[in-house]
Amino acid sequence: SVQSAWCIPPFLHYIRFGAEFPPNRKEFTGNSRLSGKLGRTPCFVSRFIILYKDSQVYRQMYEVETMKNLLVLFGGVSPEHEVSLRSAEFVLGHIDQSKYNVYAVGITKEGKWKYYPSQDYAAIRENHWQEAEGVCDAALSPSRGQGLLILKPQGLEIVPMDCCFPVLHGENGEDGSIQGLMQVAGVPCVGPGVTASASCMDKTMTKLVVGETGVRQAN
Repeated sequence: SVQSAWCIPPFLHYIRFGAEFPPNRKEFTGNSRLSGKLGRTPCFVSRFIILYKDSQVYRQMYEVETMKNLLVLFGGVSPEHEVSLRSAEFVLGHIDQSKYNVYAVGITKEGKWKYYPSQDYAAIRENHWQEAEGVCDAALSPSRGQGLLILKPQGLEIVPMDCCFPVLHGENGEDGSIQGLMQVAGVPCVGPGVTASASCMDKTMTKLVVGETGVRQAN
């Protein structure tokens, strides 16, 4: 079903669509009321309307339904917290939001996760983002398929995530910890994985790893 998509005309809201065509074309062409009257195979058929793949409404619906949910994390419990805020402003300001549903979540210095619904990304850089309207507690569920848990005043909203972009610097961001959480939760993560992140963050471990591979390095 389609619910409250901004680009879909109101008369399409809450319409439940039936079978998809093709592959079940024989069943459709055998319908005495519709057979021979349409001239082309519809993509969706319901009791009320028929949509074709070349129609503007279908294209708009397809774009809405196929947009990916992108979790962007910033801040963090790290000495480089403020550096992350500046990076987050840049990253969030350059994401194509016609292709992605962006869910920005800030992690305070105390380790609290806060959902940030505003698009005023300058407030992130200036570290005023927690004062914005609509900011509320959030968490990532380790249970695969659940995704982001947003604790809004009106109730809990569960949003499955397609990908995470951790715009985090230093400890608890680049050391494999966030990457491990995403791996457990089944959310693909931008950047290196757990092992590479941990090995490169700990420079002693980095020297041991590259030394074993024969890479020359300064003592």
